[in-house]
Amino acid sequence: MAASSSGEKRDMDAPALGPDRTLWLQNETHVEDLIEQLTSLGCALETLDVRGGFQLEEELRERFTIAVGRSNRLKSFYYTGDSDGSFMIDWDKLWDLLKSNQVLESLDIEAVAKPTSYTFRKVVWYSTKLSILRLPDMLRENTKLSSLRLPDVLCTLSELKKLSGVLSRDAATGLQANETLQTLALRVESSERAEVVANMLRSNRTIRQLAIHGFWSESKGVVSFLEAVEGNSVLRLLDFSHWNVRETQEVFDAILNRLQTNPWLHINLRGTDVSRSPRFSIIEQKLEQNALLFKSRNPSLVKSNGARLFLCGSPGAGKCSSHPIQVLCDVQV
Repeated sequence: MAASSSGEKRDMDAPALGPDRTLWLQNETHVEDLIEQLTSLGCALETLDVRGGFQLEEELRERFTIAVGRSNRLKSFYYTGDSDGSFMIDWDKLWDLLKSNQVLESLDIEAVAKPTSYTFRKVVWYSTKLSILRLPDMLRENTKLSSLRLPDVLCTLSELKKLSGVLSRDAATGLQANETLQTLALRVESSERAEVVANMLRSNRTIRQLAIHGFWSESKGVVSFLEAVEGNSVLRLLDFSHWNVRETQEVFDAILNRLQTNPWLHINLRGTDVSRSPRFSIIEQKLEQNALLFKSRNPSLVKSNGARLFLCGSPGAGKCSSHPIQVLCDVQV
């Protein structure tokens, strides 16, 4: 997401919508104007990146939530807001509205707040505690949303279990409640939470890209993910670049084992302790070998109409990440 320069002069009476569709909401007038745009018959907004962190009156917050949830043109909604997460959006209401929304394809929620914690490396941890109680019910009924990113949302263990349940395949029936979600980003801050999400990966057969964010990690949690995807032939990207993955022999061996059994899987470790290890060159070499092997087994992916996706840890891919990821996927253009 692109930010305007500090010296840029903005009109306080109208939303500042840039060419990259980033909308800076600075007062209630801006919100009113946006609601009018979203609810008008001639609305052409398909991608909307909203930034704002001020408190809205309950009535205006409800109208804004309804305008987003019922929009018949909006395909991508990126929201960067306050640490509380509920100043501008009623999330429970939005989850209910999105049950029947057949337009929105991508939803990304991030937090802008004062840092709540630091590591000894002075890494800033941003977080939000918005409600996701009704999110699993929305995913159960929605058949359009393909990308959901919650990198700053501190889910409880109970919430994660319900969310993972919707994305897991039932052992008895072989059915999965949600079969449209392909991209998922979650914050994981304990070994128990890591185990819950890892168990979901054992049976899920729709998620192709999973990013794990968090300030916490230990060998047990990282290994849980790597062991869980052994039989998963769908997952293409396991992104640990926003997780504090430490290098241990157990983690190193688990990574190499998984790259051996799943040559189609790209494991992103940039920025972690593992990537700073002298042994990381061995992992990089294996990733390069797998990329060549995967191409040779899937020649259709390297034709002139194949597309390369450059992914990073924020909605503005390539704009704000110092470590873009290059992954060859079966996307045709």
